[in-house]
Amino acid sequence: MLRKTIYLIFSLVVSVGIIAYLLSHVSVTDVIELVKGIDRSAVVIFVFLSFAMSFFRTWRYSLLLGISGYQPNSISLFLVVLVRNFFSDLLPARLGTLIYVYIVTSRLGIPFGPAASSFALSFLFDIIALAPIVLFAAWTATLAASIPSTPFILGSVLLLLITIALLLLLPKCCHIASVILDKMTFLSQGIREKLSGALDSSERELLRVKDAGVYKQVFILSFFVRILKYSSFYFLLYALLKPIGYHLEDLEPAKIFLGLCSSELAASLPISGIAGFGVYEGTWAMIFELLGFPGKIAKLTAISHHLFTQVYGYSLGLGALLVLLLPIFKINVEDDIESENNNLRVMTPMKLPLFLPKLLLLSAVIVAATLTVLITDPLGKKAESHASSATSDVPTPAEKRALIEISEVFPGKILFDSRRSETFGIYTIDADGNNLTKIIDTPEWHETYPDPSPDGKQIVYARKKSLARRAPAEVWIINRDGSNPKMLNGDGTFPTFSTDGQTVYFERDRKKAMAMDLDGTNERELFPAGHPQFNNAYVVKPRVSRDGKMLSFTSDKPNRWNAWFVNLESKEATRMKHGCEPAFSHNSDFLVMIKKQGMAGRSGVLKFERESNKASIYYDGKPPLGHDYFPTLAAEDRFLLYSACRQGEHSHEDSNYQIFIKDREREQAVRLNFDAHTNRWPKLLPPVVP
Repeated sequence: MLRKTIYLIFSLVVSVGIIAYLLSHVSVTDVIELVKGIDRSAVVIFVFLSFAMSFFRTWRYSLLLGISGYQPNSISLFLVVLVRNFFSDLLPARLGTLIYVYIVTSRLGIPFGPAASSFALSFLFDIIALAPIVLFAAWTATLAASIPSTPFILGSVLLLLITIALLLLLPKCCHIASVILDKMTFLSQGIREKLSGALDSSERELLRVKDAGVYKQVFILSFFVRILKYSSFYFLLYALLKPIGYHLEDLEPAKIFLGLCSSELAASLPISGIAGFGVYEGTWAMIFELLGFPGKIAKLTAISHHLFTQVYGYSLGLGALLVLLLPIFKINVEDDIESENNNLRVMTPMKLPLFLPKLLLLSAVIVAATLTVLITDPLGKKAESHASSATSDVPTPAEKRALIEISEVFPGKILFDSRRSETFGIYTIDADGNNLTKIIDTPEWHETYPDPSPDGKQIVYARKKSLARRAPAEVWIINRDGSNPKMLNGDGTFPTFSTDGQTVYFERDRKKAMAMDLDGTNERELFPAGHPQFNNAYVVKPRVSRDGKMLSFTSDKPNRWNAWFVNLESKEATRMKHGCEPAFSHNSDFLVMIKKQGMAGRSGVLKFERESNKASIYYDGKPPLGHDYFPTLAAEDRFLLYSACRQGEHSHEDSNYQIFIKDREREQAVRLNFDAHTNRWPKLLPPVVP
């Protein structure tokens, strides 16, 4: 009893410790949002393949029981499989799978011998079928240098040899166990006879299956069970990752299989605890990070994937168990089992001449159904294709004159991001609207949120594969002429330079404002850094004042969305107004932000005075291009740079945003772009001083 208690406590400590570690890197909110955003089409494939896996598992049990002369009702046996799947994950070391033996004997009326032999053979063939898949995956997967394929190959070969030996020796083991049991005189005669009879019956049924020559069929069915199980897990992982920018080509099947298999094997260990929670997630996070996934994504999917499969499996298993408890599914061995009204009928040992045709037909159906879902809802990069319906405009004579006039006083170029193809890129343009120059615009990546160094020689920007809010992003730096792009940080977005150009500030996880040195070292958290008011709150689009003492940001406190600024020394936070995208003035005496209510073109630029907390309209662009966003002050606040689109448009990904320059000495803003593209986040790029 003491040993069991110690084991239980140890398993609980392991599970709680690992989960606590993972949740220190990702929040419960992150997990919930990832699951809420799950791709439904890929989930349909997951459900379909998981049911197909259960069908093949049912077919295998039916084949083995049929050799022993029993064939339960297919629906009843399928329900048993669903319950078996449920209990398999519930108890450590897969002990829960033994529920199969109990249910088929107590509810379906099958004697212990056939039930136990079908269970044991299925268990062993599951392992045997897994070995060649692991071998193939380890041989073909593009593994990182930190994960050599040799341990996978040697481990699978060793496991295969041990399991085959057990398969061949299992009948003999039952016989030896029965002989030893007869000599255990400390047990009562009745118990010895009962246990010995069960072992003898199991031995007979194991030999009967062996003599029937169906090992090939059992292996093939077990192989399909494994393929379908891990294929369903693969598509569930894709369903979680697709909304944050991952594509099928990013998820190498062989590599993903090794990660899934490692987690499954770890959850089968005796120390794994209830439902495998803890060890499963810890193994997943470690292996997937070694396989090249970002650390946060590895930890986030470890929890969300396992949680989803457990809830899904428990729901099906409990539902199936409730159905099996209905009186119509209860059969006693003493009943007339040949009655047509029963769920069981005695058979002679079965021959399956139609096995391969049936297998091929079912395989074709599974492949066709999966491809149908893929075709009707295309997976991959086409899901993010960009097709703007906007058309280019021609500037009027007055607009042309305004461009010439503003270019004479504007002290540099305009730096901005623009979606001129399928992806965003970084561009510059002169203040007169001419000389559009590409800094970087790669077809496989979105380059966004550019910010120039104070001397104008370098540009920091964010790079990511998807525009989804939680898509992984990186902070990069590039020379003004587009040369020498270099990653500074593998987990961040919305970078900005400090006034001295030696520090780069950036956003992480939509919840943290970070800082690092110009070479990417000395990473530190600026905010919230334990601030109780913003624990687990959004901290989006952070910008630091020129003196480095204050931080502005957008947050969902107290609701979505509000502009805030905080004193980084005193930690005193001030809510400005309902709105977003706040930016400091040159001396930080006021901030500008986007306000949506009560503006002429749906949104405009609001001025918020920091000392008095007074707000007033700074500039409100008039329709048709009056939906203002992305404000920045430049040249000691003389110029307001922003983008605007038409009413009825809003998307920051594909709306026809055009860049404007507002000179405080002019009444109206000057439109810089007259194209059909999405142009955002304009900044002043100062000229390089020789």
